[in-house]
Amino acid sequence: MQDGPIRGCDDFQALLPDYRAGRLSPPRKLLIEDHLHECVACRNAAEGREAVARTRLAAKPAWRSPWAIAALLAAAAAVSAWFLLRPAGGRITVESLSGAMYKVAQDKVAPVTPGAGVAAGGEVCTGKDSGAVIRLADGSAVEVRERSSFSVSELSGDSTIHLNRGAVIVEAAQHRFGQLRVATPDCSVAAAGAVFGVNAGVKGSRVVVLRGEVRVARGDERKTLQAGEQYATDASMTPVAVRDEIAWSKDLERYVKSLPEPAAVLGHSTRLLALLPAGTAFVASFPNSAGAAGEIRKLVEQQASQSPALREWLRSGRGGDRETSAGIELLQAASAYLGNEI
Repeated sequence: MQDGPIRGCDDFQALLPDYRAGRLSPPRKLLIEDHLHECVACRNAAEGREAVARTRLAAKPAWRSPWAIAALLAAAAAVSAWFLLRPAGGRITVESLSGAMYKVAQDKVAPVTPGAGVAAGGEVCTGKDSGAVIRLADGSAVEVRERSSFSVSELSGDSTIHLNRGAVIVEAAQHRFGQLRVATPDCSVAAAGAVFGVNAGVKGSRVVVLRGEVRVARGDERKTLQAGEQYATDASMTPVAVRDEIAWSKDLERYVKSLPEPAAVLGHSTRLLALLPAGTAFVASFPNSAGAAGEIRKLVEQQASQSPALREWLRSGRGGDRETSAGIELLQAASAYLGNEI
């Protein structure tokens, strides 16, 4: 059954023992978790609720009396009403704050202080030159950029950050059931145990993945991103180096260390294409690498200070030491008049 087709809830429930034991392949595990998020019956079966209910009814026949059934129905209605009518929101805790943060609720604006807990409902905003790190009820940590506006809600095990504008970097907690989502005006990002950034701007939204895997949904489009990959909702938003996208973070270096090296430092396209005339037949673009050449030169000098053989080889002129140094100095001087690409 592990590798066979899944045709309905019976097949999903047959896989639950292997899911609990961790014996399923990652793709099949993902299917199970998505189905549990959407199907109440299978989620109850996964949590053992139906088995517990059957055991209690078998052990206590008195519960079958009309009064007991009426009391049970009343309790179920009360619980259902609480879930349906409770305020849409989740409690967050402000772990650190630089600058100003405000909560807007019912046309009232109140400042938020470090260490404070912010109750459900309402919009939370960071001011100019401000930033914060908040902790959600599920344990997820979220770093918030300046001039960002968001709210938080919880439903059926899911935590959702509604990012109206600005940027966040999310370290999503692991969820056995449910997941963390970031919803922008034009897309939704879902993950569990991943680290990713979301930027909601005027042109659209951009998602970058720093660690793990996330799923992006935009209308009928579905996209799965791995560490180092990115997605933009508007075609005019050209890819950028991940390091540049999260340069505002106070924890930048820690995030970058977890990335594949090329994804941290390189872009994937050129801005020059939009500036070319329609009749262009051929174009080549490459990064302005003078800074990298200087760094390589420094590494060679460091190695030479520790290696007598390399130092002697450079001094002998066979390594072209003078010519190389002069070439690098000329390249670095010229690069000051160039942009990021040539």
